[in-house]
Amino acid sequence: MKKTRVLYQRAGGLLAVAAAALLTCGSAWSQLSVGPSGLPTQTFDTLPTPVQGWSTLGYSTGGAGTLDADVNANTDATAVTTTLGSSTTFPPSQSTVARWNGSTTDPNAGRHFLQTRPTTSTYLVLMATLQNDSESAQNQIVISYDWAQHNPIPVSEDVYGQRVFYSLTGAPNSWTLLPDLSNFNENSVAESLSTTIVFPEPWAAGSRLYIIWADDNGPRGTDNPQEGSYSIDNFGVTFSVQPPAIVTQPASSTNAEYSVVTLNVSASGSGPFTYQWTKDGNPLPGATSSSLRLTNMTGSGFTWSRPEDSGDYAVTVSGAVAPPAASDPAHVVITPDTNAPTFFWALSDTNAAGNLVIRVAYSEPLITALSDLTEPIFWNVLKVSGPGADLLSPDEASAPVILTNVVFATTNTLEIHLVFALGVALDPATTYKVTFDGGAAPLVDRAQTPNTMANYELPLYAHSREPISLNSEWRYSGLDVPPPGNWWEAAYDDSDGGFWTLGNGPFDAFRDGCRTDTLHNLGPVGTCLVWSNDLAPAVITNYYFRTHFNYPGQPQANGMMILNGKFDDGGVIYLNGQEIVRLGMPAGPLEHTNYANRTVGGTDLQDTFYLFPGSALKSGDNVVAVRLAQVNLSSSDATMGLRMVISTIDPLGPAVTQPQLTITNNGTQISVRWTPPGGSLLEATSVTGPFTTNAAASNPHVFTLPTGSGQRFFRVAQ
Repeated sequence: MKKTRVLYQRAGGLLAVAAAALLTCGSAWSQLSVGPSGLPTQTFDTLPTPVQGWSTLGYSTGGAGTLDADVNANTDATAVTTTLGSSTTFPPSQSTVARWNGSTTDPNAGRHFLQTRPTTSTYLVLMATLQNDSESAQNQIVISYDWAQHNPIPVSEDVYGQRVFYSLTGAPNSWTLLPDLSNFNENSVAESLSTTIVFPEPWAAGSRLYIIWADDNGPRGTDNPQEGSYSIDNFGVTFSVQPPAIVTQPASSTNAEYSVVTLNVSASGSGPFTYQWTKDGNPLPGATSSSLRLTNMTGSGFTWSRPEDSGDYAVTVSGAVAPPAASDPAHVVITPDTNAPTFFWALSDTNAAGNLVIRVAYSEPLITALSDLTEPIFWNVLKVSGPGADLLSPDEASAPVILTNVVFATTNTLEIHLVFALGVALDPATTYKVTFDGGAAPLVDRAQTPNTMANYELPLYAHSREPISLNSEWRYSGLDVPPPGNWWEAAYDDSDGGFWTLGNGPFDAFRDGCRTDTLHNLGPVGTCLVWSNDLAPAVITNYYFRTHFNYPGQPQANGMMILNGKFDDGGVIYLNGQEIVRLGMPAGPLEHTNYANRTVGGTDLQDTFYLFPGSALKSGDNVVAVRLAQVNLSSSDATMGLRMVISTIDPLGPAVTQPQLTITNNGTQISVRWTPPGGSLLEATSVTGPFTTNAAASNPHVFTLPTGSGQRFFRVAQ
């Protein structure tokens, strides 16, 4: 009896352990259920998890010339359990694992997908785990999906595209290559793929099937020609060859001229699929993919949608067997632009050659190019008030300004740079305006029926000051922990020397050590940031910065702020607690754990913003706070360089630099420092004074206080 009881307890214990193991496995790694009708098309509208049958893993050995052999020998499905990463960057950026892309800037916006673009890893695999829930053994299946490559072609790879394999066991050395899904070259862009798998032995009911996409880490980075950036979408499985059926219909819409309208369709059934789009019942030449961008429809060369693109669009999808499937028509309306372009602003600047430049920005891009101008466009810079004189003769016929450069600005407006002869200068006490006369060659916008710009005049932002240079001093924190409190507010106390450190810009961090010179033409590195620490052993993902500047005049509605520099990868700028710039960062409230959503290349241009700060700019002391964020843990460097120029229509008063006071205590002595040098150190035993001059003080002023000496307050008079 006693023996029986012991056996019962052991058996119960074994059952409990087995059940727990099964539960643990199922909760971390599940499968896609393939029922009697197959697997419904996977459109990846949300991030799929291992519980939903999708997982990934990066490998640090093999790859390139031995990729197929390495994948077959090394891949054990039980080890491929990593959750897919998440990204909103388009084109897809690099990562150590496969990721889900939720971009809203994809030309086919709203079509989310799974992507592979390895970095650090030698290669990575994306795995789909399927289970036969058809209630019977299956001798073959048909799998199909949409494949795409998103970087400029040609790409540079050791192995182009993805290599696709399947296994009924998931064990090493059990993987079979699927050639129909693995045939790519340097110019492959997008196609619908399909293949039939005939199993050497039936796929048993209730058992699993594993499919992996392997992508090697190509030899190129983010400079063209880049490595490939690959994606899959609309993944489906059937047990037999089926005719196509429309799953997602192209959508009707009403859109403004200049927008980019994209129609999409998805289908189930057996591929490969072919597509033919029609407009108003007539086939569109070359419109043979699952998406249709309504641009350049008539061979006009324009990259946006125009009123002439309005109409009823439909698509016919053909598959492995008849009959083809015809979509419902999508009624698309493109409303015409009837607004004439106007000026936004005119700003004086100095170019690299020392010439005076008048930078004029418009409300919308213009279509006129310099080569189209057969008559002069007349500009004048005229005095409004003050002692200065007109820079150009009012006689437009004898002194037209020559257009020397036309470029698109970051504000999506067309800037025309007016360059005057070297030596011409604006009078610092004079207010100016810019006048425009289109003459015989008026400027028009890009509308299908062009709208003509009227003759115009606008005030000139002619008086500038640089309160923050690329080499200005900042307080910064690179601990990779969020600063306590509202660190972006003007009144925030950043005197904590244990958290905030003094340093001059530009700031730079590099995985392989400190650089001498920054990228992006920011000049020599001012402060080398710490790359990693105990809290962030791989890479510090967020840095925080604060600095002060003095604005000498009264805040005025005609003040413009120009910010330029670089945030690698993303950043947010605050002025006196108000957010004024967000670049490469997610929308909505930000947490310390948020990454940037853009990748910056070493040859990228500087970031430039033209702002009207309004009430955010104060008379006297102002505080700028900056957060810098990395795009991911695989980032190779970080850069923060910022220059600020404030320009006004009315002349500015004399520049005033407010002294900045810093007090530190190392435990044995107190140091008082201030910038700029000069001035007098005042001290008191009460915050309200009276303050007296410390005649013996020099900069820095170092002293010790005996225990029980009480508190002391300091300020600097300059």
